Amino acid sequence: MERGLYRLAGAKPLGNSDFVTVALKVPRGVICLISTLAFHEMTTQIPHVVYLAIAANDQAPGLHQPRFVFSAIPRPYAGSSE
Repeated sequence: MERGLYRLAGAKPLGNSDFVTVALKVPRGVICLISTLAFHEMTTQIPHVVYLAIAANDQAPGLHQPRFVFSAIPRPYAGSSE
């Protein structure tokens, strides 16, 4: 998959490996916008990046692959009370 992420050689291929990679690397992030619409088959657009929302005061993720665009959202809307 990616450096630091592993899976069994005999495992079935992942349908959305980019989503899995982003979710594991940024556990407090939320996949959003066109990425979510495409996953739920609610758009005809095919996103070329993974759209990710993080809390405004969280550190920007240091991902290089897959390509992603992140949006900083205010803490009250980020779903965490920290």
